[in-house]
Amino acid sequence: QCIKIIEQKNKGFSGARNTGIDFATGEYLMFLDSDDIILPNGINSLLSYAYQFEADIVEGGFETLYSDGISRKFPSSSEIVKPLIALGNLHGYLWGKVYKRELFDGIRLPEGYWFEDSLNAHILFCKCKKCYQIPELVYGYFQNDKSITHTSKKAKKSIDSLYITESLIKDHLSLGFEITQEYYEYFLRMVKLTYVRTRELDEDIRKAIFVYQCKLFCYICLSMQIIFIYILFL
Repeated sequence: QCIKIIEQKNKGFSGARNTGIDFATGEYLMFLDSDDIILPNGINSLLSYAYQFEADIVEGGFETLYSDGISRKFPSSSEIVKPLIALGNLHGYLWGKVYKRELFDGIRLPEGYWFEDSLNAHILFCKCKKCYQIPELVYGYFQNDKSITHTSKKAKKSIDSLYITESLIKDHLSLGFEITQEYYEYFLRMVKLTYVRTRELDEDIRKAIFVYQCKLFCYICLSMQIIFIYILFL
């Protein structure tokens, strides 16, 4: 009775997660990628802090596991518990955290895109009132040479990094959130990340991405009511 097995057509990562959200009835949600593991006592550690602090999001540390048996540990915080008040301090990946289910009310992950984890910072962090990091290791992340992280740089679909940023900026505004200085700085980090993800694509594609990112920059600045002049050299 505690486990539900749901069968559906392959809708990708986001489609699977969205279906899980639709069927979930508990107070908190946690996401697990198919090739990763939850470390012993991981869920208990996250939930104990979540209930203690009435948190909306609790993020734990993780251990990267390599095929040769070597592992590296990444505690998320050196303190016993660390409240997160800055947007950029919440790691972008969806795994290794518990979320209050109500954070997803009226919100679902964008389907058909890579890098949908960006929802974390663009929307979920802005909705939550209490967010914490804990030092306990809760998640085992397998370093997979065939994962999107490792294969995306030469794939044209890496352009999704640009599309997902644009879509989530518009969602951010439509939900009534302001474009603050903190959000603007996070956007600049996303611009850099998109460059890293697409820098091995053809030159014409990279130029088009640059032009489009400039337009997004203008959109952000206008939303912040910043008046500016920019000159674009190609």
